[in-house]
Amino acid sequence: MICLLLLIVMLISGCVKTVTETKVQYIRPEFPQSLLDPCDPVPTDSIKTNGDLLMSYISLQTAYAICSAKVSSISNILSSYDSVYNLDITLEDSANVEVK
Repeated sequence: MICLLLLIVMLISGCVKTVTETKVQYIRPEFPQSLLDPCDPVPTDSIKTNGDLLMSYISLQTAYAICSAKVSSISNILSSYDSVYNLDITLEDSANVEVK
């Protein structure tokens, strides 16, 4: 009788459904503050000579190279993060993701 009771209990416990809940959380990568600083404004020096024009051009090219390197660094960080976690998120998409 006890064996039959144990058998019934074991059979009934086998019918219980277990619910597994998976929670997916997007973790936005951290960027160094130096990469998040805005790009320098375009210099508005008063150009009076060809030398001033040349110096202004060099200054503008330098500012562009620094800003371009920042954007490239952010892109590289995002692409390495995406490849590690097998994500397909572009730079524009990551700005629209709500992190909770």
